[in-house]
Amino acid sequence: MQGKHKRGVQRVIPISSANRKIDRLEKDIAKKESRVISDSSTADERLKLLREIQDYKEEIGQLKTEITEHERSRAVSENKLSLLQPPTF
Repeated sequence: MQGKHKRGVQRVIPISSANRKIDRLEKDIAKKESRVISDSSTADERLKLLREIQDYKEEIGQLKTEITEHERSRAVSENKLSLLQPPTF
């Protein structure tokens, strides 16, 4: 996920928040999957649920990509910071 936009400004979701959102989405997917196979679900309901599941899976993929990008950026920043600090002997 590239972050939510508000007036042209990109909002960065912290890694811990993104992980919590992934957990929530995965739980919601499991619930929706059980409703898809339920005998009481109509064809239209199943189709809607399957679309929602696909949307959630795409969002999870975006969040995981964002987490990876943040972790890389943090590693680069930490490396730069370590180079600025005086060596300890």
